[in-house]
Amino acid sequence: MLQSVYIHYGFDEPFDIGILKGWFLPLDVTATLKSLDVWGNFEVEPLASFFSNFGPNPVLECLRLHVDPEFHFDIDLSSFLHLQRISFFPGFFHAESIGGLIRVLSRLTAVTHVVELTFSIELRRLDGLRHEDVGPLDDLLSSEKFQYLEIVTILHDFRHPLRQLRQAGKEAFLRLSQCRILRFEVSE
Repeated sequence: MLQSVYIHYGFDEPFDIGILKGWFLPLDVTATLKSLDVWGNFEVEPLASFFSNFGPNPVLECLRLHVDPEFHFDIDLSSFLHLQRISFFPGFFHAESIGGLIRVLSRLTAVTHVVELTFSIELRRLDGLRHEDVGPLDDLLSSEKFQYLEIVTILHDFRHPLRQLRQAGKEAFLRLSQCRILRFEVSE
């Protein structure tokens, strides 16, 4: 019974997701899969189609997407009722374009079981992390829908001192900071 899968391929290699679906779905791997780690640059439609084929009530608990987030937010995770950990890495969101992350998280069920969320925000200037830009995400993650959320980790690059970034984060993500679940880490 397969519980964990890691898919990694080069960005310049052609990839037919039909092969992946052909391997997964007939073997009913999706019925037992608890951890899925995808590293690459799938076209958005095949990737969305891949996730839609998991069937009712999949048991997936941990999803790590190492893909470009700007192009992969037509993925519907609403049937993944048991998701506890979601990571979007290493693709970076600009603080001004956080809407994609809000779109995918908004599709999750009424009350999720997500306890940990990790994503990246690329900041050219610390004043780019403003409540006006990230407030809707702050509100969503602080809502009843994410009542079990314990850790929100924002990965960042080396452009800003960690102490200054934490201060900017507290001012931008007001509600998450008050809940004391927001943290920053250096991305690798």
